Amino acid sequence: MQAKMTNNMIHDQASGLRRLTKPTLTKVISVTGGKGGVGKSNVTLGLAICMARKARK
Repeated sequence: MQAKMTNNMIHDQASGLRRLTKPTLTKVISVTGGKGGVGKSNVTLGLAICMARKARK
């Protein structure tokens, strides 16, 4: 069974799910370090607290 292309939309079994999901912009922040004991957890916790205060997820 082939998917039909109409108005730049793919109509197949998952088209209902695509309508339910809204495209969102996701940003990923990575805190890394070469060794232990360099403060990664403290930086991550501080960043999380600041973002929570600004009502971000």
